[in-house]
Amino acid sequence: MLRRATEDDIPALGRIYIEALQETYRGILPESYLSGLTLAEGEATWARILQKPEQEVLVDQQDGAVAGLVSYKPDGERSGCLNLASLYVDRRSQGRGVGRRLIRTVWERAREMGYEAVSVGVVQDNLRARGLYERLGAVYQNDCEYRFGPYPVICRCYVWPLAAVLPAGGAAEAGRQGTSGSPCLPHGRG
Repeated sequence: MLRRATEDDIPALGRIYIEALQETYRGILPESYLSGLTLAEGEATWARILQKPEQEVLVDQQDGAVAGLVSYKPDGERSGCLNLASLYVDRRSQGRGVGRRLIRTVWERAREMGYEAVSVGVVQDNLRARGLYERLGAVYQNDCEYRFGPYPVICRCYVWPLAAVLPAGGAAEAGRQGTSGSPCLPHGRG
């Protein structure tokens, strides 16, 4: 069941977030940084995000537990885009379509809100996430830098043009290959 996250979800959101960071970025970020991450920090991060009026957080709840989460907000860099800001799936639920379901939900929300595309940034060395996004038709835009604490990483920025991934009939055909163009333009260039 997909639903909006609440304060009651903060412990699960924090746990999934910290576990995902520690597993996904092992070998990418220093072990000292990853091992120093705490559940309390994860919970505080999601408590702050839930308070942001411009950012929505959804959870996929299965068998009474949070299986995954996604957050999205207006893209501050590209007009016409809703930004998929975070996507994390509990390790016990990976490979079950949770991530795809959450991504498609963001596409549908973007269309309802009048956006032309959904943008996403992913750490360049996160090959699993990049592969998923590319299989779902994400179109590469550019590289940028992101920081985990004091540690910079290179990210790849993608967009999903909604006309390519959500046909007029809805999400039934969602996920087919996107086009090479993008309706998202950097602010001030459209």
